[in-house]
Amino acid sequence: MRSLLRAPTFIVAAGRAFELASPMVYRWDAKDILVTVPVGFVTDFASIPRPIRNLIDVNGKHRLPAVLHDRLYALGGKLADVRYTRQDADDEFLRAMKEAGVSWVTRTLMHRAVRMFGGFHRSARGGRTWA
Repeated sequence: MRSLLRAPTFIVAAGRAFELASPMVYRWDAKDILVTVPVGFVTDFASIPRPIRNLIDVNGKHRLPAVLHDRLYALGGKLADVRYTRQDADDEFLRAMKEAGVSWVTRTLMHRAVRMFGGFHRSARGGRTWA
């Protein structure tokens, strides 16, 4: 991923979660901003339902784009002085997956899933929802 400026390292956290042991830095060109995912940030890489894990590997090429997406959702639409929508976050996830070499079919399925269900999943985790 050319926009990935610093790749993180991970340690296993509780359950299916992983914690960043070093930060991830990503350049979001469309917003002209750097996104830093800090040490200690917890991710599950991608919330892939069990029935389709045979089709989409939890640890596939989408892993780092999923960390970025999780961070953008966790920030809730504001990073520094820049505001963004849930759709902006979902669309950057799609772009990052393409840049990471995720196949068209996989990235399209994952993007459609976050567009349809991302708001529900976020609210189920107790976070605020946004359009």
